Amino acid sequence: MSSMPAARLLPPRLLPRTASLLPWGWLAPVAGAVSALLATAYTIVVRAGVTAGSPLSWAVSEAMLVLVVRAALLPLVVRQVQAARAAARARPALTLIRERYAGRTDLESLRARAEEVRAARIEHGMRGTGMLPALAQAPVLLALYRVLSDVGTGDSSLPAGVVAAARAAQAAVDAVPGLGVALVVATAAVMFATSRWLTLPNTPPPDDPDSPLGAAMVRTQGLMPWISAGGVLMVGFALPVGLVWYWLVSACWTAAQQAAVARWAPTPGSAAARRREFG
Repeated sequence: MSSMPAARLLPPRLLPRTASLLPWGWLAPVAGAVSALLATAYTIVVRAGVTAGSPLSWAVSEAMLVLVVRAALLPLVVRQVQAARAAARARPALTLIRERYAGRTDLESLRARAEEVRAARIEHGMRGTGMLPALAQAPVLLALYRVLSDVGTGDSSLPAGVVAAARAAQAAVDAVPGLGVALVVATAAVMFATSRWLTLPNTPPPDDPDSPLGAAMVRTQGLMPWISAGGVLMVGFALPVGLVWYWLVSACWTAAQQAAVARWAPTPGSAAARRREFG
């Protein structure tokens, strides 16, 4: 059992170091919104009958925060799916343009190629929104890190009941050997499985997988599940348990979301689309 005080939400050596490196000023509005959402969710959870100040009340409150954030991001997800499908529809036209201008390096040809590519992208409705849902979550994660760090240092603006619940959750994890490690490993496993068996099958292969560029893209795509899981394992053990829990619940949402997209709106040309077409 850990001998750390229950209020610890980050290792003491990491907390001041990381807190001093991050630009908290611009995150203040986001941190305030996260705190307000957590306080509201906690109130709802307690009124629903969950014991006030318990680890369960904190866990459910954070899960509700995930639901609110991810639901707010659904319009971006829809645009991402539409952009992926538009890019797949435009691939034949873009391939013809690339083949037509292959080996032509004069300025006039380069300008003409760029203009034709731009026209093809516009015609098929291509929009570069692929990373927006993931990027939009970054401020929320940093703001939650700030909120939990303030709880750990005793300088939190959250209601006393929410602070007590957060500390109880950390104490509960510290009291069970290996539970914190299990949360991090579970998060990495969900992210690996989502990338490997849901995201990659819904990603069309390169136009020419045998070319050096195409082969490099295939290798990069194959490494993505390992990179995502490895990233979680690298940083997860130094994060507050509350942040790891948020990450795990959000990863489960992503898995369900990717499964729904692959089932009902697969990207044309992908393995998921072929599986749906041929049943």
